[in-house]
Formats: sequence, structure tokens, C-alpha cells
Amino acid sequence: MSILSELGTIIGTKLSELRALIDTKLEPTTEQDIEITDSTKGIILNSPSGKRYRITIDDDGNFIKEEIT
Repeated sequence: MSILSELGTIIGTKLSELRALIDTKLEPTTEQDIEITDSTKGIILNSPSGKRYRITIDDDGNFIKEEIT
């Protein structure tokens, strides 16, 4: 086997590993709860028009939405 062939095999393997890693980052899933412990932080969602909103909760359990500009 030539050095170029071996190098091609190594690069191909590493690219496959990188692609798998990127795929897990693009489609994160979990079967566990997610807890946000800082009350000033929340979940940020994008609207169809491109606006961004942070969703938090108040002491009565009501959702609060805040546009992020």
C-alpha cells in the first residue's frame, strides 16, 4: 500500500468521525430533564420573521417572553 493510499484512508476515516460529531451537534436530543438554574436565563427561540425571543418563567409559573434585540 502506498503512502498516499494510507493517507487517503486516514483522512477518510477522520472526515467520517468529524461528520458524525457534527451530526450529533446539529440534532441534539436527550431523554433527560434540562434545568436552567439562573433565573435571568431561558430558552431562546427564533420566530419565522427572524426575531429572537427568550422564554423564562415568573414566580407564579407564568411564561414570560422577551424580545432579544
